[in-house]
Amino acid sequence: RRVLFRSEIVAVQASTGQVLAVAQRQASGVLPAAGPLAAKLAPGTAFTIVSAAALLSDGMTASTPSPCENSFTVGGQTFTSDGTGEQKPFSANFADDCATAFAGMSELLSPSQFDQVVSAFGIGANWSHLHVPVFSGSAPSAAGDADLAAEMIGQGNVRVSPLSMAMIAAEVDSGSWHAPQVVEGATDPASKPGAALDLSAMSALRGLMGAAVSSGAAHAASLPGAQVYGQVGLVH
Repeated sequence: RRVLFRSEIVAVQASTGQVLAVAQRQASGVLPAAGPLAAKLAPGTAFTIVSAAALLSDGMTASTPSPCENSFTVGGQTFTSDGTGEQKPFSANFADDCATAFAGMSELLSPSQFDQVVSAFGIGANWSHLHVPVFSGSAPSAAGDADLAAEMIGQGNVRVSPLSMAMIAAEVDSGSWHAPQVVEGATDPASKPGAALDLSAMSALRGLMGAAVSSGAAHAASLPGAQVYGQVGLVH
């Protein structure tokens, strides 16, 4: 059986938000996508970058233990993963891409706490200054416990573009928000998030993303040269 894939990539300069490269591979027989700047995609567990930032800002540490269950029910909805129920440090659950651990840890946050961090990453921001079709992402405020758990693992109503995910990674890298730019200097004050992220949480998050690549589920991205930081984006 032939399996068809499409792929998109966006490269941005973390220190400025400048979009450096955009590329797309359209597979034959697959419906056209809106492109790397405007596609509306479910991020899956790549969105645990945002969720981890929320948890770290709320007092979670890399060593805080939590179980990685095979299944976990929140608000009547059951989430699954490849867990065994073993207690692991938060850093290991992030690196191993344990969706059920994040579903369970959603009970530590309120929807408003999560919304604040989502907004700080630019999700849902106004990027009209780019003057091209673009999607900054969308993560509606959770209506209940199950909705929040789903959003924390990039399911439910969460949608992103490759650009918005690139901007999330750029903010973790630089430690501060920079609006995306296609033309240098063409920024719009309306695109600035309302609150900054905790710098110590961002530093810890870089460590989590580094471990996900060096020894976790994103190990395929571990290449010779400079350290790579990231997370996989599976939909469980």
